[in-house]
This record gives sequence, C-alpha cells and structure tokens, in this order.
Amino acid sequence: LRKQWAAEVRQVWQHAKVYTSSITAPTDKYLTHVQGGVGLIITKRWASRVVASGSDLLGKWVWVTLRGKRQEKLTIVCAYRPNPGGTHSGSTTVWSQQHQRYVEDATAKKEACLTDPREQCLIDLSNWTLAARDRGEQAVLLMDANQLLEEQTVNYNLGNLVDNCDLMSAMNIKHPGASVNSTKTGSKMIDHILVANGTEATITKCGQLPFNLGFDTNHCAVYTDMRVTEIL
Repeated sequence: LRKQWAAEVRQVWQHAKVYTSSITAPTDKYLTHVQGGVGLIITKRWASRVVASGSDLLGKWVWVTLRGKRQEKLTIVCAYRPNPGGTHSGSTTVWSQQHQRYVEDATAKKEACLTDPREQCLIDLSNWTLAARDRGEQAVLLMDANQLLEEQTVNYNLGNLVDNCDLMSAMNIKHPGASVNSTKTGSKMIDHILVANGTEATITKCGQLPFNLGFDTNHCAVYTDMRVTEIL
C-alpha cells in the first residue's frame, strides 16, 4: 500500500519524496492489517533540501528535516495520537495495538505495564521535539491530537507539549478564538499545526478546507502557508 500510494503521489508531483510510518505488524494473530499510520509528502524545490528523515518505532510520527540556504534546519513532523482507549477497546484500534507493544516490553522486563499510549505519545513527542531543538532545528508539528489545546484529560496533555516545546498553534495565530470542528461528526478542533517561532510574520494564511475535498475521510484538511525564511 505504501508503494502504491507513493506511486499515485508521483503521478501528480513527479519528483516528490514520500515518507510513511505505522506500527510494524499486527499485534493480534487474526489481524491482516494495522490501523493508523502517518505520512509526509515533500514536493518541488523542497524535495532537494531533505537532509534527514525517520519515524517513531510504533509509527506514532514520521519526520523530515530540510536544510535552508544558510544551513539552518527545519524539521517537519506528522503525528497521530490515539483516541482514548482501555482494556475494553477492540484489538484493531491504534490504542490497543500500541498498548500491546508496551505490555510486551514490560513483560520482557518482568514489570507491570502502566503505560497509556495516548499520554505516552505526547511525552515521547515532547522529548523528541526538545532534542531536535537542542540540535538547532526549528520544528513544525502536524498532528491529529484527538484533543483540544485547552483540554485536560490525562496527566500530560497537548497543552503541556505546546508549552514545554515553546510551540504555537498556527490557527490561534491567524484566527484567535476560532472554534471549528475537525471531523464531520465532531464538534472540536483536534487537528493542529504547531509551529516553533510562530508569529504573524511567519504565518501568512491558515484554515480548513471543505470536507470531502481530495480525500475520502471523516476529517477536513488543515493548511498553513508560512514564510519559511522567517523560520530558517
């Protein structure tokens, strides 16, 4: 499927670079596929500026680092955070598949598994983003967080990641106080573009596209136009 999707992308952007990630294999022997997954497409002149790429081991995020003309680096991350889950969740859910991996690791260490994949995703991504910043990279996070910025549902929430990593919501910069729903059936903004050094000068446009535009999905596309030279 990854190769097929990459081929379809290159029918539109011939020289595009496509990066994807997901959990490596089903955690249930009766499953033939895995849910979830993330992807990034780098096109046009930026495709030649890619200097590094990678992903989280559980497929929680994929990242690409671009180098500017003055050797500055911009790292773009696409992440998916699971919906709330628990022992009642079906084995096909992203929460259950990631939790099973944590259980396997804890069992191998003869420890109890107390890890909530939903919370651990933010903790791991926060640590990773801070490490990228320490390397001198500016960060842009594209994330289906399944949470409002201001919500407090677990010990470590989306707002904690934003505060700890000095990020700003592109939507809040251009449309402060806006209340939009990210999915057809929901009433919350759970998809976010989070930017380091985000300012009015950096973010020129930001918004949401109509539902069913381009992809068959329950979510609408979120976009941000940035003056990258203001970040790099």
